[in-house]
Amino acid sequence: MIARFKDLFDQRHEKARELKQGGAKIIASFYGLAPRELVHAAGMVPVQLVEDRDSRYEARSGLLPYLCGMSKNLAGQIAAGVLDYVDGVMVSTVCDTNRHIFDVWVHQKAFPNHWLVRAPTKHDEAAVDYFTRELRRLADELGRVSGTRVTDDGLRTSIALARASPTTGSGRRSRSSTRTGPCFAGSPRPAGRRASGPRTRSTSSRQP
Repeated sequence: MIARFKDLFDQRHEKARELKQGGAKIIASFYGLAPRELVHAAGMVPVQLVEDRDSRYEARSGLLPYLCGMSKNLAGQIAAGVLDYVDGVMVSTVCDTNRHIFDVWVHQKAFPNHWLVRAPTKHDEAAVDYFTRELRRLADELGRVSGTRVTDDGLRTSIALARASPTTGSGRRSRSSTRTGPCFAGSPRPAGRRASGPRTRSTSSRQP
């Protein structure tokens, strides 16, 4: 089973490109707070960005050597054209480097669409109201990209799929760069129930 999973995982970029050639839109997530369930409910394919432990990528990142290794690695993958199939990226902020790598990618027009996802740090009524508005805004923007409106029923289906999917982990432990397909990487939770991350207001950026 592990060998089968590894074979599939090693083919992740090829599988994603096949989906892209078949007409699917691919939306990547950088860190786990990005609501991948919304991407799926909008009719697109969510993938998780993780490291590929290849020193050549960090060398191509163009970032200072003391910055976050994962951000450098992903920047190098972009420079090498590894993620050329990605139609957009959602960046959830967890550190200063990954927050500002978002600005770098927007400036470089690394992907056709860019969204910065900021979750509240408190779990009170104001935080729930705030994040509900942010998720609705993000759902509307994802729907405009895909041409498929996010509905309550569609979102419930995507949440159920995420809950039923095996949790395999992501990020540094995977030693890879993306996960594709209907199974979400990491520990899936319902959209709108996160309560961690920076306290400041969520913003988004899209390139035409």
